[in-house]
Amino acid sequence: MLSNITGAEAKSQPLSSKRKFLVLIDYDNIDSQLRDKEMAFDFAGLMLELIKLGKVKHAFLFIPFESYYGLENINNLGYEIIICQKTDRLSDSDKREDKVDSRIQLITASFLEYDEITDIVILTHDKHSIETASEAIKAGKKITYFAMKDKMAKQLLDFLKKYKMEVKELPTKNRY
Repeated sequence: MLSNITGAEAKSQPLSSKRKFLVLIDYDNIDSQLRDKEMAFDFAGLMLELIKLGKVKHAFLFIPFESYYGLENINNLGYEIIICQKTDRLSDSDKREDKVDSRIQLITASFLEYDEITDIVILTHDKHSIETASEAIKAGKKITYFAMKDKMAKQLLDFLKKYKMEVKELPTKNRY
């Protein structure tokens, strides 16, 4: 699916035929933390880093509808955008919740049975990803998180420590 996304750059990278990635990005969760630092997520940087380690089979960007604008061309880098509706429930901060977490769980569950996927890459600071990661562990998948450790939920940090999961720094660039 993503073999041509970075052209000459991808061809110059060594390709491990063993690791095959499913990438799951909770975009608003990541972007809100980076926005405070006037940074932006580097989509191409993530792909280049993963291509060095193996092959990205599927990469999903989960976003609420209002976050779509400005991301229209992200498909050119190999990401598939999944638009997630808002619910009628309010979060702790009195904002309407989106269905990003439940959509991530649903998509992940549909891929866990495939031996062709060896690794699940999760980009979020959200404790709701624990259920997704737990299911992936049960299915024998290796889990890697990309996040800012200082922004991760305590429950998520405890979970990562318990299972000795890797947390890599988010690839970023200047927002402006």
